Amino acid sequence: MCIDEKRMHTDLDICIDVSCKPFENHIRYSYNILLKEVLEIREGIPIQFVYGGSLAQQGSPDKATIHIIPSDFFSEGKYLSSNSLPIGPILWFDAEVPTASHCFICDSKLPVLFASGGKKQLYVKHQDNVMTTNADFIASAFFMLTRYEEIVSQRTDQHGRFPLRDSLAYKEGFHHRPLVNEYAELIWNWIITLVPQARRKKKTYQIRLTHDVDQVRKYGTIPRELRIGASLAIKYQRPWKAINHLTGLMKTRLGYCKDPYDSYDELMDISEQLGGTGCFYFMAEDTESRDKRYEVTSRDVVNVIENILKRGHDIGLHPGLGSYLSPEKLFCQKEKLDKVLGYCDYGGRQHYLQWKAPDTWCLYEQAGLTHDSSVGYAEIPGFRCGICMPFYVFDARAGRRLNLKEIPLIAMDTSLFSKKYNNADGFEIKANLLTSIKENIKKISGIYCLLWHNTYNHKQGTAALRNLIND
Repeated sequence: MCIDEKRMHTDLDICIDVSCKPFENHIRYSYNILLKEVLEIREGIPIQFVYGGSLAQQGSPDKATIHIIPSDFFSEGKYLSSNSLPIGPILWFDAEVPTASHCFICDSKLPVLFASGGKKQLYVKHQDNVMTTNADFIASAFFMLTRYEEIVSQRTDQHGRFPLRDSLAYKEGFHHRPLVNEYAELIWNWIITLVPQARRKKKTYQIRLTHDVDQVRKYGTIPRELRIGASLAIKYQRPWKAINHLTGLMKTRLGYCKDPYDSYDELMDISEQLGGTGCFYFMAEDTESRDKRYEVTSRDVVNVIENILKRGHDIGLHPGLGSYLSPEKLFCQKEKLDKVLGYCDYGGRQHYLQWKAPDTWCLYEQAGLTHDSSVGYAEIPGFRCGICMPFYVFDARAGRRLNLKEIPLIAMDTSLFSKKYNNADGFEIKANLLTSIKENIKKISGIYCLLWHNTYNHKQGTAALRNLIND
């Protein structure tokens, strides 16, 4: 039986087995991401996509067909239970594609998280005008895009974040691969094998530089900085550090140098040299907040924001600690920044990357934010959602697509420099990993989204940023 009432405004012919009807929204969401958002197939092509066990009962027998035999992932009684999670070792699909196809797979062995027949060998069969596989790329893509495992496992670190080491991607060694993009590329190879005249929109590689403004300036009022200097000298017994701190304060106040954190123009220069615009996420904490770093309504901060907007760059919200699960905190901070900006259409990224699936996404949608860019690994560079391009997100609990986009974060400066993120390998090794990731994103024409704090734009910081983005 072919279920095609809900085409989600696409001409693509997607047929779903009646046994999967309770999860039709979930399945169509994965198809939409793979075919419409990743491959950007906007026009109808003479091919049907069948998700079901028996091909004879579905679709048009004379039409070119890509037939995926489903796993039992989308099953009532199993979905969202602990026994729905993949058990390692996972299966690896032989995904070699011809160079002439212009499809890109990071490695000829492609990890598949779900397959029909359990642990049977993966296969793809091409007979006449039908391509059939037992590799359930639809369930596998859904697992990554929705951060399904984080909903089921509920494990967190001291900051309330899902730990990298508990993720399937890290355990199985594919956290450095844009898996969803690779699935789409493989499917495209099958499409042009069956329908050589098929076309898709050509995409271009982009670099998106983003900046969380945790502190607007290094130096505040003179009384505050004197207290800090005294604390360094007396409480922490670091007199030379106190002298350096106060010397820096004097040089800044006397105009001999800029405040070390006043790097906004230089960061915008870098984005403009790349032909793009940067995004600066500002905090708008309440007065009572213990983590308040600055007042976003102050004249100094407003001047910084106005300069950024004047140069054509973007502003976003950087919600404070605890706001990822608190509508009161998030809505209040959003309203505060709305008043400063004079408009309300912008996105956000959580402080400390505090984020929970799908709760934070739902709060962002309710607050009227246009995008989130919190979903990346704090510890190392990689693809937490398995994708390197913006995509509409899905509430895996409620079974609905949200009116919110995720712009996946690939890496941040802190994970490269800070010892707290298990930096035993050092900056150079992680930078090499990130360079390799960047090359994969370039080949796949994805978006290389980096988080670089304005506070890291000093000494080796600026040089490191330029090295990481230069070809």
